[in-house]
Amino acid sequence: MEVEKRNVTQISEPNSSQSFIPDEIEVTEVQKIKRISLWGWISSILEVYNLERGGLYTLVQLFYNPGKLVRAYLGVARYKIMSPFRVLILTTAAALLFFNYTSGGDAMMDALKKGVVQPNRPEIQEFMVAYNQFYLKYFNILIWSFIPFAAFFSWLFTKKSGLNFGENMVFQTFVSSIFNILFIPFLIIAEWSLTGAYIFYSLGFLMYLYAFKEFSQFSRWKAVLNGSLSIISTLIIWTVVLTPIITFIIIYQLKTAASAPV
Repeated sequence: MEVEKRNVTQISEPNSSQSFIPDEIEVTEVQKIKRISLWGWISSILEVYNLERGGLYTLVQLFYNPGKLVRAYLGVARYKIMSPFRVLILTTAAALLFFNYTSGGDAMMDALKKGVVQPNRPEIQEFMVAYNQFYLKYFNILIWSFIPFAAFFSWLFTKKSGLNFGENMVFQTFVSSIFNILFIPFLIIAEWSLTGAYIFYSLGFLMYLYAFKEFSQFSRWKAVLNGSLSIISTLIIWTVVLTPIITFIIIYQLKTAASAPV
């Protein structure tokens, strides 16, 4: 075992009978450097996602009581809960992995094309292929762009609770992580039945209302009403804002590709 010594500056408490300027003293801090073990190596990986401390607890509480989890994170229990953005990154990566490497994602996209594309409209076929590619490439950005919209409307419908916009951002980030996790069994079920998969995924809406009630501390029916209005408003405004932007980008890409020299 090796010992590392280093000089650090320690600031002492000011003496009330003298000046309010604290004294600076130099002390030697001794740190013990432990030998790397297998568990130490594994721990270094787990620390990236905070899975060693708080990770498992956070993932369990996301489904057991997400609203109280957010309340706890906003309070004194924050130290034992994984940060919402880390949870979001972890769950988005898992959802992307399943989306790219299961046939459920292909079934979803095929159903989308069959419902929109007409045999005598090849330009729509081309647009839908480009749209699918855009969706796959920027899946995480599109999902994450939903969060500030949802946070704004949940803040709007929870103003009487005294919750600010930042606290609603935390809430919606955790909620997005829940939907990322639900997306994984959705893709697995979609390999056999796309209808069944959508029915299962719709349960996420009930979980959102449950989380909204605990987060807002509203009564049951007030939480159902305000939570429903907040998510419906978010879906409408997010779609209205994002659809023309995505359409413009795809049309521009198609025109650029068509005009490029062969």
